[in-house]
Amino acid sequence: MLAEATRLFDQIPADEPTSAYQNAVVLENALGKPTRSTRSRTFQRLKELYILDPRRALFRNLRSFWSKTELGRPMLAFLLASARDSLLENLTDQILEIDPDTVVESNEVVEWLKDRYPSRYSNNTLRSTSLNLLSSWNQAGFLLGKRRKRRTKPFVDPATAAYALLIGYLRGLRGSSLFESSSVRFLDRRRYEIRELAAQASKLGLLDLKEAGTVVAIAFPDSLTHAEEIASREQN
Repeated sequence: MLAEATRLFDQIPADEPTSAYQNAVVLENALGKPTRSTRSRTFQRLKELYILDPRRALFRNLRSFWSKTELGRPMLAFLLASARDSLLENLTDQILEIDPDTVVESNEVVEWLKDRYPSRYSNNTLRSTSLNLLSSWNQAGFLLGKRRKRRTKPFVDPATAAYALLIGYLRGLRGSSLFESSSVRFLDRRRYEIRELAAQASKLGLLDLKEAGTVVAIAFPDSLTHAEEIASREQN
C-alpha cells in the first residue's frame, strides 16, 4: 500500500495523531475509495502495516527519515511493513537468494508459500497472496517489471540504512549484531556497504556510530525517548 501511504504522508503532518489519518481516509475520502466500508478497510490495513501513531518509535522515525529521502521512501515503507507483517518478512529471504536479472513468477512464490506453510492456505489464497507479495517486492525495488518481474536491487541510502538499523536496535540488537538483523539484510547490500552507509548516516546526524577496530557501537540518541531506549534493551 505504498501509493496510499505516500498520499497520506503528503497531506498529514508528521506529528498528527492516529485520528487525523482515520478522518482523512474514512471521512474525507482522501484516498478516493468508492465506499465507506472500503475506506474503513483501507485505513485498518494501513494502520496494521504502518502504525500511524507518532507516539510509537517505528512510525515516528519512519516519518522523520521519510522527510530526508525521496528515492529511499519505497524501502522505508517496506522495512516498516515487513517488521509488522511476519509473512512478508519471512518470504523476503527467498527473494534475496534469487540471482540478479532472474525472472520471478507467481507460481514460484506459490511453491515458497507451500513449503513454508504447508496446508495453511487454499489454492485461491495461495494465488492472491503470491501476487500481493510480488507487488510488495516490486514496489520496494527487489523486482523490476510489470508482467515479467526480474530480480534487481532496491535503492538504499543513508536514511534507509539508518532506519533498518533502528528497527534492529528496537528489537534489542546491539553492536555488530545489528548488521545481521532481517531489516538490514533486506537492504540487499554487502556488509561493507552497510558500514559505509551507516558512516554516512552518522555524519548526517541520523545515528551515532563509533568504531574501534572490530568493535562497533551504534545508538540513536535523537530518535528515541528514554522509555523507548529502556524498552529496546529489554527486547533482547
